[in-house]
Amino acid sequence: MRSIAFFLAVAMISAGISGCLENIGIAETNNNDCNSGECIGLECGIPSFSSLDNNSDGALDVYEFVYGMYEYDAQYGLESYADIYDEITQIYSDDDEDDEYDEDDDDNNKEFLPFINETLYNILGLRDDGGLCLGLDCGIPEFSEMDSNSDGTLSRSEFVEGLMVVDSRWGNEFDEVFDDISHGDGVVDSYEYEDFREEVVYDPDWEEDDDSDINHSEEEIKFSSTRPRCYHVEFFDRSNDRFGGWGGEVRFISADGVTSTIEDFSHSKKYVSLSESTTWTMEYTFDEGDVGFIIDGVTYGGDNNGFAPSMYNCDDDECKYGTIILDFS
Repeated sequence: MRSIAFFLAVAMISAGISGCLENIGIAETNNNDCNSGECIGLECGIPSFSSLDNNSDGALDVYEFVYGMYEYDAQYGLESYADIYDEITQIYSDDDEDDEYDEDDDDNNKEFLPFINETLYNILGLRDDGGLCLGLDCGIPEFSEMDSNSDGTLSRSEFVEGLMVVDSRWGNEFDEVFDDISHGDGVVDSYEYEDFREEVVYDPDWEEDDDSDINHSEEEIKFSSTRPRCYHVEFFDRSNDRFGGWGGEVRFISADGVTSTIEDFSHSKKYVSLSESTTWTMEYTFDEGDVGFIIDGVTYGGDNNGFAPSMYNCDDDECKYGTIILDFS
């Protein structure tokens, strides 16, 4: 079981790195383009390989990829694009006797390809929420898409070649994984394949474990982990850009009295876009010392004196309260 254990470990680490990369730093809120129907940056899709290949040599070095992607859409920052480049070009090996993959290994012990060719570049994709992802983290084909002859099972060639189209980094690993999950009968049935998909695929719903109570439609209030063209509120946690539990509670109350409450939420709700057809009252409580939000370039919180930065569930006299009216008329 060496191959499947190694492959799944690296695939899940990849989901944590490339599937959920977030913006570096805290940007000013931008709602100047809310009435524009035009897309910008990654909203328009992944840039073409040729648009980044400045010298037309059929390969992207780190400079071409990182600065080209940053020029196309600066929301991820140079550091994040450099991380993505490393994730695409890293060479994984299962030659070691130890089955465990250590994501904290020193970079000096890792091997990388010298450049990204067009085949490798094509594993870069976008999740449904607009976030960047790589290969299998963007989604694994349905069984029916892999079963080219519709016989109800996947042969070795159907399995390996089908997955290589999605993520070309794992040729030999896919072949060995087939042996592990087919249980010796030379084919993979739909149940075995679905078990494989569930183990490997990145599911953003894993992060949706907060105590929120949303009573508005997506047309009225929309949350995003990546920066959209139009948004009105950006939440932050100075100790963790990819925060898993924002320390506090925020209530969004529309003019008709309907209330949506978010509490102890993750970075999946980092950006908030509000309907400009109504007036909003935003009531907030900070339960943590370094959390806050930005509206129209103005920062609220982030230096909440009175309790330790990691304190949760503070007493009433320690919490920080406030109310903001957002009037778009």
